[in-house]
Amino acid sequence: MNKQKPLIVKKRDKVKGLYVFCKKCKKTIDSKVCGETGRGLRTCKNTEQHCFRGVVAVPNTNGSKRKTRVFNTQNVEEAIRLKFEFDKELTQTNYQLSTNHIVAEHTKPSLLIECMAIYIGYLNNEGVEEHKKKVRSVQHVKDVERYFKYLALCLKANQIDHVILRINELNEKIVGLFHNYLLTELNYKNKTYNKVISQMRHFMNWLIEGRKYDLENPFVGVTRR
Repeated sequence: MNKQKPLIVKKRDKVKGLYVFCKKCKKTIDSKVCGETGRGLRTCKNTEQHCFRGVVAVPNTNGSKRKTRVFNTQNVEEAIRLKFEFDKELTQTNYQLSTNHIVAEHTKPSLLIECMAIYIGYLNNEGVEEHKKKVRSVQHVKDVERYFKYLALCLKANQIDHVILRINELNEKIVGLFHNYLLTELNYKNKTYNKVISQMRHFMNWLIEGRKYDLENPFVGVTRR
């Protein structure tokens, strides 16, 4: 039985861009919660797999691309030293490192408003590889921004703080509230209602398929009107 304590960094030892990482579930350990089970970190059975990972945003990519390196140590002082060396190495090579343990990585924010922001950036081809860029009308992007605004207003009307709502808390109950908001508050006709739901479904599918979020899409199964 694994009796090793989980790797928890004290606030005074925290360094920007340095995170606790689990090599077992391949996730950053956030808020003292096990990435595999979602329970308290002290219940984690893979603490021997805990280490550190450095994450550095690539300049001029609006935060959409990052370079990462896993540091195989549980000593915070050594991890800090390795992180500074990593920063220096990236600067000296103009962020062009391509060794096996360094990969370009998209950000995976956890808040709903952050996910909506990076999706709008994606629609504007920010950080998108050249061969995957698509031409979208300005009106289309504005429409999606408006739908996101309506979702935020719907949450606010139902005493739900959209600023701190996490993307994994977007569930069928909230979809039901949004459904009512579109029909009763905005008086949307069937065609417009279907368009909004379709775009929200695309948004969630993009997070799941494009950004590899481990989520269920609550907009799947909404009855088309």
